[in-house]
Amino acid sequence: MKQITKLLTLSATMLLASCSSASIIDVTSTATPSSQENSTSAATSAEQHVDYSTLKKTFGAFSITKEDANADYTYDEETHTYILKVTSAAKAEFTLRGYFDGKLSIENPNGIEEGLYKGVALNLDNACLVNHDYNVAGSIIDYTLISKNVQIKSKKGTNNKIIGSAAVAPIYSNNNIEFSGSGYLDIHSYGKDAHAVKCDGDISIYGSHILNVTYADHDAFHGKHLYFSNEGLTPYTGRVDVKQAVSQAFDFETNKGKGSIDIEGGNIVVSNCESVFKTDATLKIFAGATVAATGLSKEPVVKGDNSSGITYTCEGSFTVDGLPYTYAE
Repeated sequence: MKQITKLLTLSATMLLASCSSASIIDVTSTATPSSQENSTSAATSAEQHVDYSTLKKTFGAFSITKEDANADYTYDEETHTYILKVTSAAKAEFTLRGYFDGKLSIENPNGIEEGLYKGVALNLDNACLVNHDYNVAGSIIDYTLISKNVQIKSKKGTNNKIIGSAAVAPIYSNNNIEFSGSGYLDIHSYGKDAHAVKCDGDISIYGSHILNVTYADHDAFHGKHLYFSNEGLTPYTGRVDVKQAVSQAFDFETNKGKGSIDIEGGNIVVSNCESVFKTDATLKIFAGATVAATGLSKEPVVKGDNSSGITYTCEGSFTVDGLPYTYAE
């Protein structure tokens, strides 16, 4: 088992290249558990190397800023939960800074009719969100609304972390999730059998940010449909790096067998997983997009549970251990 010790130094002048490996100095020190270990012992082993006290000192005091009149929140000290409120039809936008140990629950307390509200945007500005000391139940970011989405935006030049230790995904949406921006976001999920990111709808990744999953005790990303573009179909120009997941890097299925993955752009790097993709309808890698995988324990493209096969198209690049991948049913 290899242990790597790193020191994080935040710098306001940190520049992130959109399609290349940025020189980000990490703040956690994580071991890479053996693929033969069960998920519980692997997750425990990995989390033991997270230095929460250093994280707290490095990121500093937590603050939350309402960016518009549509945004409101309250804080429950007993449950260590911020309740972020959708109060009108417009999207509510918040900026998060510093170290927070607890939960962000996104709710609709005024009962605004479904379809009239626009969701919530969270701007991460050198933020570190965890659920460690207080053993808070549930996801760290918990979008409870049944329509629209939570947008998680990493601001340019910032280094952000979300580290979950509960038995649920640290980032969860009852509907959709969007990742955007031009900064850096690192996600860890050490809860037993917990995905790093889970939603009951679609996940969209766009912009030029770097999105890193250091460890996931289940899938790294799990939902119904995955897009590497925004609604205007502008391709993602950043990098997604899944360093280790107990199961799939990307698992997108539906109960009707129509799950899909569209990689319109970006540089996708996957290592130390069972497989790269699992879906039950379509997988398409568009021209200009690259996927590179190493250290897989199963087939990199896996048939979904509700389908006899998938429609696979690769116009970009998909390599496994440095060799071009050829899909075969």
